[in-house]
Formats: sequence, C-alpha cells, structure tokens
Amino acid sequence: RTAGFCMGVRRAVEMALDLQREAQLKPIVTYGPLIHNPQTLKLLASKGISQLDSIDEIQSGTVIIRAHGISPHEKSLLESKGAKIIDATCPRVSQVQAFIRKHAQRGDFCVIVGDEDHPEVKGLMGYATAGALVISGPEETRLFESIPLNRTICVVAQTTQEPRTLKMVVSRLEALGAN
Repeated sequence: RTAGFCMGVRRAVEMALDLQREAQLKPIVTYGPLIHNPQTLKLLASKGISQLDSIDEIQSGTVIIRAHGISPHEKSLLESKGAKIIDATCPRVSQVQAFIRKHAQRGDFCVIVGDEDHPEVKGLMGYATAGALVISGPEETRLFESIPLNRTICVVAQTTQEPRTLKMVVSRLEALGAN
C-alpha cells in the first residue's frame, strides 16, 4: 500500500498525462485500464482520458496501450482501426514478450507463471505461438502433466509474480525432467 508505483506504472501514467496535455488527436482512450489503481484511473478520467474495454468501441483519436501490454493480435486489430497508438507497455513486460517471441520462433513450449486472468498474462499468451500453459504455482499437478517434456521449455513469470513461486515451478519442472 505504501510502496508507490513501480517504474512501468509510473511511466504509463506519465505518458498518458503528457499526451493529454499535448495530443492533437482526441479523444484519448486507454485500451483496458491503464493500471490497477482506481484513484489514478479516476484522475485520468477527470483529465478526459477514458477507458474502453473493447477494440470495437474504438473509432478514432489516440489509443494508449495499458502498462500490462497486449497480444500481437490485439495490437494488429488496434492498428486496423486507424487511431494513433501510444504503447505504454511496461519495459519489463516488453522484455518478457520479446523473450517469449524468440523462444516461440524456435518452437519452444512456454510456461508462464502467473494469474491466467491477469491482462499481462493474457497478452503474454499471444506471443507464445508454439504453445503455452499458465501455471499459478507448483501445486497444480494436473497442469504439469500436460507439459510436453520432449520439447525445450521456456519459463517466464508475470512481472508481479513472487520470485519464490517462480523458483518452485522451475524446480518442479526440473524434477520432471524438463529442459
């Protein structure tokens, strides 16, 4: 509660507020909530930056991609709308996206440690074109059984995931013989 915003969230909010002050293409909308902070979302709304939850709602203006990032497919759909796109994806999330993309091009199976309902994880899944699975922790025995151990496994974590959980999942994969 008292730690403040991480670098990626601070960057996204600053980008949105800077854009609001100088943008030529209005309206300004975020695709999904820019961040997970109701007070900040109210502040953005008070500055005329609204939130849209469906690409179909976007007609024109400027669209800000949330700090959590989006899938390549969603980005392609946004581009087809003709609106100006500002990508406020957290740089750390962008690094994970690039890592997954590189391994997917090699045909590696991806295990994403995180919450499958989180927007960041949903976006990451879109980069895992060679197959992927989301695991929230080492106790998900049923999910581990569906991992193709005959392939190289790329393991990444949602950027807000506890390092301890990631280490436990990796240990579990190693115990199963994953490479």
